[in-house]
Amino acid sequence: MKKIMPFLLTATLLTGCSTQGLTLGGFGTVLGVGHAELTGLAWFHDRRDTGTMAIDEKIETEATLALNLESDIREHVHFNITSYNGRLLVTGEVPIQTLMPQINNVLQQVDDVKVVQNYMLLTPVSSISSRLYDGIITAKVKMAMASDPKLPGFDTNRVKVVTENGRVFLMGLVYEKEGNIAVEAARQQQGVREVIKIFEYI
Repeated sequence: MKKIMPFLLTATLLTGCSTQGLTLGGFGTVLGVGHAELTGLAWFHDRRDTGTMAIDEKIETEATLALNLESDIREHVHFNITSYNGRLLVTGEVPIQTLMPQINNVLQQVDDVKVVQNYMLLTPVSSISSRLYDGIITAKVKMAMASDPKLPGFDTNRVKVVTENGRVFLMGLVYEKEGNIAVEAARQQQGVREVIKIFEYI
């Protein structure tokens, strides 16, 4: 049985932007396919082995497709799926409370997932403009980590950054010192409301 972290409920509007994705109909559901992780130098810099990277790509694709097959979810929910080392992060907005357990149930069925971390909020779906701004925040956070003098030579491919309405989620396999510096770099960026660590420490 896969573990599902408790979802968060709030009236605050939360918007979503992952580092990669293809938008499909509805309210902007993101399909996590064709990621740059499986191409180029990312293979050599990521701390996951290539088999784990491929599994994470499969998890993202299968989880997104599974949610999209549920018409109520596809038509009413905005979600982002991100997987790192078998840990599945789902973020976004759910305007109908009864859909939350349905989402959890679907994600429990995805193969190779170690744990589901559900940070979706019970709130109306976000606007396109707010998601675009989240994309800018994500880029700024990645640049800040890459240029931080306390992280010389640090490859930002080792950290996945997901931004939802100014809330920045950080995933990856990092040393504790690297994680702390990355969090501080993210917090200093304009527009960042909160940084949530979902690191696994080496």
